[in-house]
Amino acid sequence: MRFPEDKIKEAILHPDLEIRDRATDYFAKSYSHDVSIMAQVIKAVETYGRQDAYRLIGPSRDLPQTAESIAWVIDELNDDQSETYENYTYNLSMVLVEADLPLLLSNESAVMEARCFLPDLRPAIDDRLRMLSWDEATCWRRLEEFQQFPACGFRPENTLVLISHFANSLRTMLSRIPYLTAWANGVTRHGTCFR
Repeated sequence: MRFPEDKIKEAILHPDLEIRDRATDYFAKSYSHDVSIMAQVIKAVETYGRQDAYRLIGPSRDLPQTAESIAWVIDELNDDQSETYENYTYNLSMVLVEADLPLLLSNESAVMEARCFLPDLRPAIDDRLRMLSWDEATCWRRLEEFQQFPACGFRPENTLVLISHFANSLRTMLSRIPYLTAWANGVTRHGTCFR
């Protein structure tokens, strides 16, 4: 018997980190469309602290974000203390990299100027935002060029970031072509091609 989702959502606020972690993973891996999940994650981080918060924030890149959650992530990245917690700023930065473009566009300068936003990830956001201005012909041409994605200037040690960037870029390019928009939004939910 499957546990009801409302109980799993409540578990994000459980005092035991393992239970919070598993509940967050459940929603991230199920690619939930529920925008209230990230609010629960934020509440858990604020309730139980940031020491092991990377375990909740990491999977949160696969959760739908809101203007409020993006504002919270930016505030966290502007907090000097954030750098003292293991993998916290990396995971916060990745939430922004994976966020839907309209949320990034309305917060572009705040994201790019956030004190602890990882500089290596700035090109990924710049590229995705620049794609918003492309017409169909440019999208197709760049998609063909993008087959060479390993040569796009990322360091080899950032392979996972590169793959994620490629998937986000592919989704963005496909969503710019009117007759592929519904497909791109449905199949490539939150930046990955095959979920």
